[in-house]
Amino acid sequence: MKFIETITFMGNDVLVPIKKIEYIMMRANEKGYEITIKGRHEFEWVEHFADHKKALVRYKMIMKIIKAA
Repeated sequence: MKFIETITFMGNDVLVPIKKIEYIMMRANEKGYEITIKGRHEFEWVEHFADHKKALVRYKMIMKIIKAA
C-alpha cells in the first residue's frame, strides 16, 4: 500500500493511505491557505500555509502522487 506523508496539528508526521483518500481540497481562509485531505472511515487531515505559492506547490505534489499510485 502507498502512503502520503502529512503533518498533524500537533506537528507530528502521519502516513495517509492513498487508496483511502476521497478528495483533496485547497481553500483560503482568514489565516492563509489550507489543504484538506479527506478519506473514507472518517479521517481528515488539514495542512496550513501562510504563503499561496507554497500551498499550491504542495497541492500539486499531492495530486501528482495520487495520480501515480
